[in-house]
Amino acid sequence: MFGVNTTSGYLLYSRKLPTLQPFAITVYDNEPPVAFNDPCSTLNCQHMCVNTQSGPKCLCSEGFDLNSDNKTCTDASIFYAKGFIVSNASMFVMHEIIANGQKVQDNIIKYIPGTIIESLAIDSNLDIIYLVDGKNLIFDWIANLLGWIEPRLSSIQSFSVNSQITDTIYSSLQNPESLTVDPYTGELYWIVGAPEKSIVRGSWTRNAPKVLISAANLNSPRSLQFDVTSQRLYWLEHTFIKSSNANGSDIKSHINTKGAKKIFAYKGYFVWINEDDLHFHIANTFQAEYTLPTLQNPKDAAVFDSSLQDDKRGTCHILNGGCEEICLPVENGRRCECDIGLKLQPDQSCDSVTDFSHGRILQIDLQNGTVVKLPLSVNKATGLAFDKSTMKLFFSDNSTKTITSTALHGRDTEVFYTPGFAYAASLEIDYSTGNLYYTAVGPTASQSYIGVVHRATAIHKTLHNNMGIPHDITLCSSKGYFFWTEIGNKAKIGRAIMDGTTPSYIATRGIEMPNGLTADCSGKLAAERCIILASRLFWTDGFLNRIEFSDFNGENRHVLASDSDAFINDIVIQGRSITKIDKITGSTVQFMSDHPEFGRLDSLDIYADEIRDVSSNCSINNGLCSTFCFPTPTGRTCGCQDNVNLQSDQVTCEGVVRCQTLQRNLNFTDCLPYPGQSCYVNCKTGYQLVINRTVSCGSGGQWIPSTDKICKGKESTSETRQSGMIYNYMNAVLSAVGAIVVSMVILGFTCLMKRKINNTRKTAKTPSSNTRHDTTSTFESHGYTGAEEEHYHTIDPVYDTMHDGYNEPRNPYLVVLE
Repeated sequence: MFGVNTTSGYLLYSRKLPTLQPFAITVYDNEPPVAFNDPCSTLNCQHMCVNTQSGPKCLCSEGFDLNSDNKTCTDASIFYAKGFIVSNASMFVMHEIIANGQKVQDNIIKYIPGTIIESLAIDSNLDIIYLVDGKNLIFDWIANLLGWIEPRLSSIQSFSVNSQITDTIYSSLQNPESLTVDPYTGELYWIVGAPEKSIVRGSWTRNAPKVLISAANLNSPRSLQFDVTSQRLYWLEHTFIKSSNANGSDIKSHINTKGAKKIFAYKGYFVWINEDDLHFHIANTFQAEYTLPTLQNPKDAAVFDSSLQDDKRGTCHILNGGCEEICLPVENGRRCECDIGLKLQPDQSCDSVTDFSHGRILQIDLQNGTVVKLPLSVNKATGLAFDKSTMKLFFSDNSTKTITSTALHGRDTEVFYTPGFAYAASLEIDYSTGNLYYTAVGPTASQSYIGVVHRATAIHKTLHNNMGIPHDITLCSSKGYFFWTEIGNKAKIGRAIMDGTTPSYIATRGIEMPNGLTADCSGKLAAERCIILASRLFWTDGFLNRIEFSDFNGENRHVLASDSDAFINDIVIQGRSITKIDKITGSTVQFMSDHPEFGRLDSLDIYADEIRDVSSNCSINNGLCSTFCFPTPTGRTCGCQDNVNLQSDQVTCEGVVRCQTLQRNLNFTDCLPYPGQSCYVNCKTGYQLVINRTVSCGSGGQWIPSTDKICKGKESTSETRQSGMIYNYMNAVLSAVGAIVVSMVILGFTCLMKRKINNTRKTAKTPSSNTRHDTTSTFESHGYTGAEEEHYHTIDPVYDTMHDGYNEPRNPYLVVLE
């Protein structure tokens, strides 16, 4: 039996009834009853009487007014205060809604002669029912507008109740149907298309219609309704009720109505017409709760409830009052506030330990107790672990059954691991390897276990299973052990080697609710008190409200401190203190004020120094293991993921991927080329280091970054400049030589032309048949095409020098200088 504070959720007290099975509870007060005379007994109220501070007072039932005699009541309206109104072609009926949701027999039935009723809308503040022979009549009680679909014109019409003017809002629509409105924004929603249908949004002010949900995401929708309470759209798809946000996002499927004609949502209920019955269904269950007979051949239905038509703009009822976090109702509207540690901004937004009750993670300053909410989106956070080495925060979520990693500022957030059917209750980091240990709570004992996830590859190994309800876990890597708590029918504390072998229970008696667990692995002398501090295990008991400790064998148990009615949860060690308790004396250390606005604080981690408990057997080169390295009391063992065996070398897992270590440009030093491992590199002769000296082996057997980018051809900055200077010098020399050659060619050509002219003059009188032959001979005799005159061919070596090497694979002026 438990007593709980209804405001904060804290456990006030508890009593154990080991031999009984209680099923009811009542309150007993041994003070004698006091005689009491009922003042209402002489007032003779017609309906009811209540006692107030000023005396007895008569009241009337809903739908009635108190008369001037302050005793009798008169029917105020033909309508009930709340009800469902159903119409057919010629009449309507009203079914009353009362507090316990039971059926009321005396329904109001009204016959409307000479009228064909297709659709109806309600003004529940003025007790008015509007009827129309068009389709989908709606009423906007803020704008005081009626709207409906005119099938003949494929249009949406409006009628102003204030000005009595009818207007066309949209025309030439494609088979519009099922019109509805959000009165707070003036936005209209309807269904268009045939045979494929979409949901479209417009407005009274004729904004361009926009498709919210396309036909690809719908299956013949009908009976669209906007619910002002949940701010969601609801509709029928075949026989199922579906819904979405007002912007078309977050589509959900709800209940199978088995042939409904008309549906609407009302204060946590789904209501629909099926044949001649009204069906009522609680939104978060799977079967109809209640069926009520109504009119024959019903055509339309609506809710009559004035509380739904209150103008709540500027209050917390509509979209949280526009506040990002907390909206507080005040006399004239609302006031926005921020969660703890955050500051309200001019636009009503907020900037920026797990609080399970409020779904948040808090950061607390260890010096002054200042509390800040981290900018993280969580729902039911349970476990928490902060990695000092990488500054990564890991947290588990009970609702999503995931383990998420993130930076403290909320960036780089991603799901790290999903335990499956179980949720992770507690997290702990092994600083020897960076691997994450956790306890998993499943639906059954066989689905609860303790596991470890490889940080680099996210592969998993189950270490211990078939247990009770595992709760907290702590590691002592330097000693090779992990410890855990179990709650449930039999509370226990267990210990195992970090590879999961030799599990045993070291504490089974005198424990009721071991919520938190932590290990002090230091085992050193406290010089100021001359006390030898052996390695200790500390735990909290939420039922006995105390902190205990023992050695690692569960012996030498002592109570360190007690805190009545505290329901102590998690515990960590920092220096000499466990949260607010001195770990030697047990005295309380005050460092922060109480925060009654906190909910249930589940998990705790601390970052106050750079001290890490590690095992050198695994912290160096992963203990030469290909996958998991597990510290043990005598050294280390290697392990593989679930369903994979270790090879005969007791180091390598079967099928493990290796990264290639034979590289043309670099050598690896001190390297274990398995996924998740990092290696140092040295560049080979002729290559120079470009970026970092380490690479990591990826899960696919590739080096990250690529080894081609680590070491490149050895061409230092000075050597590059020297090579460039030589290259420029040779270009200048070759350019000068080229200019000389060109000059010589021009000079030779000029001399040739002069000789040609002279020869022509000398042979002017020679017969024409011999002219061509003599001229050709003259050209050949002077070396331009012949091979005998070598002095004319001195240009060839120069030309060859200029071009030698440009078309060759190796150019002596462009190769790397050794």
